[in-house]
Amino acid sequence: MADIDKDIFPDRGEEEDPETAARLDAEAEAAVAEGRVVSHERVVEWLKKLEKGERMPPPRA
Repeated sequence: MADIDKDIFPDRGEEEDPETAARLDAEAEAAVAEGRVVSHERVVEWLKKLEKGERMPPPRA
């Protein structure tokens, strides 16, 4: 099996800062705990509209 690059944005030219990564992880976990999330269904609906050429802002929590 081929090695998989963990970074999905390899061309951004930034080094990962462990402190920033930890802070962002904590913020994301807090958002989930507070229910500030967008459902999969709403994201799929938005993506289908984009696929049809409809331009609209992404769904928000």
